[in-house]
This record gives sequence, structure tokens and C-alpha cells, in this order.
Amino acid sequence: MHVLFVNLDAIRRTKSGLKYINVPFDQEPIPRSANVLQSYANQGFSIYGISNQGGIECGYKTLDSAFKEMQVTLNIFPQINSILFSPLINGTVCWVVSRSSPPRGFTWIPNTSQPMWVNGQWVFPNQLFAYGVVGEPRVRNFRKSSSGMIDLVLSQRGIPYHQDSLMIGNCDGDAYCANSRGVTFIPAYSLLGVGE
Repeated sequence: MHVLFVNLDAIRRTKSGLKYINVPFDQEPIPRSANVLQSYANQGFSIYGISNQGGIECGYKTLDSAFKEMQVTLNIFPQINSILFSPLINGTVCWVVSRSSPPRGFTWIPNTSQPMWVNGQWVFPNQLFAYGVVGEPRVRNFRKSSSGMIDLVLSQRGIPYHQDSLMIGNCDGDAYCANSRGVTFIPAYSLLGVGE
């Protein structure tokens, strides 16, 4: 079972030119990123987006805004199955926005947001699921450069080994996150020809 993790900052950017996405619709794919993801999907990889969302705790955006942002991202990148994000600097909480219902033992939270117009079509938030995971700070840290989001996906999918997993990222923290769990790290610039 092949799994590809993708740091969202490695495949999308703001339309406005700002450094961070603080408004849900202020995002667009980095050129070639959708093609790269489609290539992996065609090879049978299940694709998961992962992201630190410290801007929530710092007051730059709300949790609801982050949910909407992830919904827009899932519509831009239909290859991504789920997006995991950690909203707290201490990494004790992880939210998952997914196209499918949560695994056994988790409760999904219906998203009551209004339908949104995305890329020329109405998107109904109730087509997506969101659920939260709270970890013990001594046991699991969901915030990258820790590997909690990787660990969560692999354990939920029942994958005991990480050798068939890859991660596309754009910073040293991503490389550390992947390498600490034996996940092969691929620098985004080597695939997309941007950044470094």
C-alpha cells in the first residue's frame, strides 16, 4: 500500500502574493503540482496533505476559516484523499478534513458551512468530513517537524512499515518529519522546479 504525504505549502501558494494563506480562497496550485500529484495517483498512491496551521493559535485565521481553506484545497487537488492539520503550536491536536468518513473509533463533525462557489461549481461542505484527534503531548506531537500526522495516517490505514511511503516537502522540517519515520523525502523543487 503506497502512501504519499504532501506538505501543502509545497504544492500551493497565495494568489495575493502574501506569505501565508489567511483567507480560504487566496490559494492556487503551484505550476505542475497537480500534474505531479496525478502521476502519483495513477501509480496507485493514496495521497494525504499535511500542514501546520499555527496561524489559528496566533489569531491570523479561525478554525472555521482553516476548515474552509482545506475544503478549497481538496477541490483544487482532487487527488488528495484527506488533509491533516495541527492548529496548535504545541502539536497536541490534529484535525482531519476528508472525502470519506472517519475510521472506526472517531466521530465525524458535520460541517455546517454554506455551499461555496469554487472553480466554476458549487461545493457543498457536507460532502466532506472533519474529525479531531487529541494526543498526549508526551506521546504524540502532530506538528511538523514531528511525525504525528504521518503516524496517524499509517496507523489508521493499518500500515506497519513506512518503506512504501513518500513525502513531498519544501523545508528542512519536512525532511526531518519524513526521515524520522523512514518515509522517503522528496524535495518539492526537484519535482516542480521551484523553491529550494
